[in-house]
Amino acid sequence: MIIGIGKEIKKDESRVGLTPKKVKILIENNHTVLVEKDAGILSSFSNEDYINVGARIVEKPELYSKAELIIKVKNLFPEEVNLLSENQIIFTYLPLDENATPQFSKNLTKTKVNIIAYEWVCDKGVYVLLKPMSELTGLISAQRSLEILTGKKGIIGGGYITPIKAPQIIVIGVGIIGANAINVYLRNNCKIKIFDKHPQTVEKRLTNYIPEEIINYHKNNIQILQSSEANWHETQSDLKKHLLNTDILINCAVRRPTMPKENCNYLITKTMINLMPKNGVVIDATARNKDIIETAVSSPKLHHIYKKEDQWHYNCNHIPALVPITATKMLTEATFPYILQTANKGFIKAVKENKALLAGVVCAKGKMVHKYTCDKKKLKYTNIKEML
Repeated sequence: MIIGIGKEIKKDESRVGLTPKKVKILIENNHTVLVEKDAGILSSFSNEDYINVGARIVEKPELYSKAELIIKVKNLFPEEVNLLSENQIIFTYLPLDENATPQFSKNLTKTKVNIIAYEWVCDKGVYVLLKPMSELTGLISAQRSLEILTGKKGIIGGGYITPIKAPQIIVIGVGIIGANAINVYLRNNCKIKIFDKHPQTVEKRLTNYIPEEIINYHKNNIQILQSSEANWHETQSDLKKHLLNTDILINCAVRRPTMPKENCNYLITKTMINLMPKNGVVIDATARNKDIIETAVSSPKLHHIYKKEDQWHYNCNHIPALVPITATKMLTEATFPYILQTANKGFIKAVKENKALLAGVVCAKGKMVHKYTCDKKKLKYTNIKEML
């Protein structure tokens, strides 16, 4: 198979779809690899690094015209969609269920390409290609919040010296992102109030990422509170009380279908943001636009900070790009087994034989085949199993 590694064109995106080490393995498996010129530069991989393992450096038009499988990191853009051709396989993060318009999805299906979205590849209930970047998102979001607090509010971002009050933090949701954010806050000796739907299991979930001795040592810095979708008014009421002395608010929870917008438009309204002491920090680490937090608007810019309701907001929608070397290595370790299988077997055989890959398919043969996305965006859904 001819495999293409595209250069990212998203603002500030610095990751690359495959490292030279992984490209070498593909070539050893008798595949041809085309790498778009300078695709790996920001991740510290030169064109020569790819040439040395047997890849060929090409310009974008040639890559898109010849590659049967195109590997990217973040999204497709209209100028790339215009270069796609029927039966090509695209493997990338492609959150069509979020900020993308329904029309964009329709434009994709017109190309009749087959698209596997990293974020939906699911093995035994775990979104295995989302997991490593979610871990980094939690860690970096917490680090950035402390940096912004120091730079914009003028207080030190940690409880390091006894007479100095530690920052007060609210974390909403203890999934992968939330647990990793809490890891950073605990190690900086911050005071943390955690809102979660299942408070009784929070400590156990934290141990997936934080050593028990760290949790136990900082136990007095943690307060775990109930967050309820069914009684979200009560959760809002509790949040209002605690926001009065909060320095950092970070949302790490994704809205589920069980709490639709028509029931709860925002869990955190702009009025509630006003309750925080001035010059605090608000981050929606999930990068949704005005979803859980009314004042949160995502941005592709890695360093974009804006002020709203007297609070500093940071909502980068690809924050792992701040650490491209680490992020690229973590991501490609996770994606490569699926890339190799797809290359070796072809699209249809690969997704038929691998349920995890099948779960990641969002477009196939001119149809939208991902039910959650179709339901959320009101698009026509086709069952891929029946198609295959």
